[in-house]
Amino acid sequence: MLEPQSNFAERVLKMLSRVEYRLATTIEQRDAIFRMRYNCYLGEGAIDPNETLRYTDQYDKAPNALLLGVFFDGILSGSLRLHVVTPACSVLPDKGAFPDLIEPMIAAGLKMVDSSRFVVDEEASKAHPGLAYLTVRVGWMGAEHFSVDRILTAVRSEHTPFYRRIFGFEVKTEARDYPSLKKPVCLLSLDYRAKREIVQRRYPFFISTQAERQAVFDAGAPAEQSDDMKRWADDADAHGGGDVVPALW
Repeated sequence: MLEPQSNFAERVLKMLSRVEYRLATTIEQRDAIFRMRYNCYLGEGAIDPNETLRYTDQYDKAPNALLLGVFFDGILSGSLRLHVVTPACSVLPDKGAFPDLIEPMIAAGLKMVDSSRFVVDEEASKAHPGLAYLTVRVGWMGAEHFSVDRILTAVRSEHTPFYRRIFGFEVKTEARDYPSLKKPVCLLSLDYRAKREIVQRRYPFFISTQAERQAVFDAGAPAEQSDDMKRWADDADAHGGGDVVPALW
């Protein structure tokens, strides 16, 4: 028997009609995300100031990276970055900090989505408390669209209760230092296929249609990993995967 929807879930469902998800493909779209990301990370003391007033790294340019903007009433209010990890293209930013945990998953042939750079505009979040849930929703949509086995994310210790309570993520390790971030993070892993129905029964606003997912993701299908891409990934891992660079795309 389905669990009754909470008042909170109903409020978030009503907000959903005011939300639009857009894949950032142009320099201007990506730059807007990097500026918002910088303000959010700086505001919570996670990074040091820099002259570019942007926060980006080489993984934003990875062949399997998807930069997603969340627009509320037409205004950019949140963002999430996804890396679609397959045996053909195994680039993901968290591998630099957690190789002992992630490399066996890749070797096992698991298809995964790595979710990172989750931000919500501070003022928009205060005005609309459910906006954080609708921002992570696009990552959940990505997991469904690309038919993944697991979702990975690296978050600070104080944020792990949110992910455990809402989704059932497992904390795989104690917090570790992470390149370019001032605060250590833990690696979290979710068996998507096992948790999918449970999460969507409790929080029906995570349910999406095939048409909605196609509208967001079809322009950003995961790339095949060529030899050049593999060398790129190995070089990025060797440098830690988190340098702040002044590039706009």
